Amino acid sequence: MAEKKYMTWLAHGGAFIDETRILLDIFDPAVDINTWVEHIVRKNVLGKRSRSWTNEIVKRYFLARFVTKESSYAWKALKFLCAKNVDLSIIRSIMYYHTAKIDDFFYDFVILDLFDRYYAGQLAISSGDVYKFIESAKPGMFDQMWSDSVKGRLSRGVMSTLRDFGILEGKSKKQIANFYLPIEAFAYVAFLIHSRVSTGELIIQNEDWKLFLLKPQAVERMFLESHQTGYLKYHAAGRLIRIEFPYHSTEELAHDIASGAY
Repeated sequence: MAEKKYMTWLAHGGAFIDETRILLDIFDPAVDINTWVEHIVRKNVLGKRSRSWTNEIVKRYFLARFVTKESSYAWKALKFLCAKNVDLSIIRSIMYYHTAKIDDFFYDFVILDLFDRYYAGQLAISSGDVYKFIESAKPGMFDQMWSDSVKGRLSRGVMSTLRDFGILEGKSKKQIANFYLPIEAFAYVAFLIHSRVSTGELIIQNEDWKLFLLKPQAVERMFLESHQTGYLKYHAAGRLIRIEFPYHSTEELAHDIASGAY
């Protein structure tokens, strides 16, 4: 596993859901990426205030999340789901997962801080709490020295991103939302975890579920529901858990999500 490194990617943050849907619609893998980005920026397809801002959105908040990093094939399933007008809550949850998986700081804040707050009943949260999490991190975690202003921008960016993805709610005063992960998005995330984790028990215990504020007991219930709706096969006998998928790729799963479970 690669060593974690905290970056400031969300310092100008947000989920950029609408922008991502536009870019998914016109993304063409047959075109050289640099050429494609240049076209998007030159034509100001996103209607932003400057070319540099458009360039940052495309590279940092679209390509990095869904095309060029760990989730290099995420765009395929998402493009199909958006084209089929699948419920936004499903698409939003999948986008959130991939966003967290490529940003170590964002991921760790949710699973190491926000998750515990939620189950301690501490629902009110502010950018100051994110700032405190930054201050508590080991110096070696950072990609470089962060100034106070950068820490502040990142704290606000994380809050905005979590709000956009539905994990937080509220405007000036935010709190942790009563978040519901759609069963279709659950099956998608489960498929990705299954592709890299060896046993059923470890899949259920996987820390990625904390991103959705789920404890193992809730994860088990959702596996049973996914089994009943046909997205996967789930069998449990004591601690022996077997999970099987009838898919070879997230694109195949996306087709079933779009058409409804069988």
